[in-house]
Amino acid sequence: MLRVRDVMRTQFYSIDPADTMFSAAQQLMLRNVESLMVVDESGELKGIVTERDVLLAALPQDQDVRADQPLLRMVDLMDIARERFDVPVSELMTERVRAISPGTPLTEALDAMLHQRLRRLAVVDPATNEVAGVISQRDVLSALVIGNPRLAARQTGRIRV
Repeated sequence: MLRVRDVMRTQFYSIDPADTMFSAAQQLMLRNVESLMVVDESGELKGIVTERDVLLAALPQDQDVRADQPLLRMVDLMDIARERFDVPVSELMTERVRAISPGTPLTEALDAMLHQRLRRLAVVDPATNEVAGVISQRDVLSALVIGNPRLAARQTGRIRV
């Protein structure tokens, strides 16, 4: 039986809770990832910050835009975001992160992701309470494809430009 440890990625990107939203946005873009684990100095998981979290925090809220105003220009959006980029990650991260242990059956992890509409789960070592890695829906899909090389060899894909 496949377990989370067989498929999870042990390389992941993290950020400190005290770092700024700008730092999180920078790391998301530079690393070309959709999320960062928020981990304290002892390696304990404190939350997760995603591209969506950063955008929601940076973009104008309803109270920032009047109904009689035309849509904001990109310059206006950039000015608003600049004002909000000093907020610490701890204020915009999702604190309640669904974590799973490395020994969990892969089917259980996939069930949690699909039924709770989660793209990824943090993998936390139960002995140390430290983040051991991350597992995503894509990791599971990769395992299914790689696990069936005979079928994968027969398939062809097309990219249309």
